[in-house]
Amino acid sequence: MIGKTIISLVSVLFIAHIIHLLGIFSTNLEYQEKYSDCEYLQTQGFDSIGPEDSVFYNKDILITMQANLYKAFEGMESIETVQKGGFYAVYGISTGKLEAKKIQIKNYPDNIFLIPHGIYLRDSNYLSVINHSFYTGGERVETFRILLDEKGQVALEYLHYTKMDDKFNGITNDLVFLTSERFLISDCMVFPAPLSGPKDQPAWQKVLTFVTQILKIKTTYVWDCKYVQGGLATCGKLRNSAGIMINGIAFDGNETIAVADTADRQIKLFRLNNSNKEIELIQNISVDQLPDNITYDPVNKQFISAGLNSAFEYLTLSPKIEQIQKNPTKKSIVDMQAKVHTIKLNPITKQFESQLLLSSSKAVAGISGALIDESQKYLFLTSFPDKSLVVCTRRSQ
Repeated sequence: MIGKTIISLVSVLFIAHIIHLLGIFSTNLEYQEKYSDCEYLQTQGFDSIGPEDSVFYNKDILITMQANLYKAFEGMESIETVQKGGFYAVYGISTGKLEAKKIQIKNYPDNIFLIPHGIYLRDSNYLSVINHSFYTGGERVETFRILLDEKGQVALEYLHYTKMDDKFNGITNDLVFLTSERFLISDCMVFPAPLSGPKDQPAWQKVLTFVTQILKIKTTYVWDCKYVQGGLATCGKLRNSAGIMINGIAFDGNETIAVADTADRQIKLFRLNNSNKEIELIQNISVDQLPDNITYDPVNKQFISAGLNSAFEYLTLSPKIEQIQKNPTKKSIVDMQAKVHTIKLNPITKQFESQLLLSSSKAVAGISGALIDESQKYLFLTSFPDKSLVVCTRRSQ
């Protein structure tokens, strides 16, 4: 009798633990004191779904990517369809006349799928891109040169790649370059995706991944890699980087690196020693969000993290995906909390602190990142499943 009671109690506690971790009954706070009036960037003549990651090229141009990553990784669409990914640019940021145009790519190989994920601007003129090319080339980091034509329009010239080991197939998420050859890259899942695509992932691997996240087992990492042009990148685990679901990475260009652990609701801060090039963990910060991507805001000298409010929102996304991606209006029509935090060094305590910048249930569906332009007028919101990039405008103070 006592044994049955204990088993029942443990079962109830375990279910309660799962409910808490998934955030099934979590409350949604609305906070739009600094930025509001969030609307989709209007695009014409090209597919803009899934702008998962973005970078500023200069004060007037933002470069973002396009790939229906949600459908691909949920097995809702074949990678043969999703591979028609690419990039588009937002112009007129400094003048307030925003316009989106597809970016033309020169010299990209026809036999390699392009399914971009994380992107990074290196040395002001090169775009480094995680590419899930699956059976056509495996997991790769592609390098493009950014070109401007006589009208100031962006084009990308393909240069070369480095290949990641097969254990990273389909699961690298974000990257930063510390030098032209040294880069950090995250893996966000326990098991690599099959070369044939995520739809062929064994069910037992999906279940085990879910269990490791529920039990908060740290099986993902930041990897410190050497870019080997045309060959296999050499990588090793970054010390003290283990996490439940390591995701976004950002670099301030000097010595501080921020890393998101989505499932642990945590931001890890590392310091790069510019003398011996060693990287050490200096602080962990808990945040009230599931942090996905992180960007660096050089104007305010702060990191910006963005993510969903709860895992439950992600798990209930599938039935809404067609409504989201075919939404004919200028604003999101589904309730899905988007949270944006700033991570900034307190000059007195010498510790990094988190502060809420935006929390909205109708800004964007499936937020993945946020960027503030140089003038501070616009807050751009990226996402993995939504129909386009979202732009929020700064409120009058």
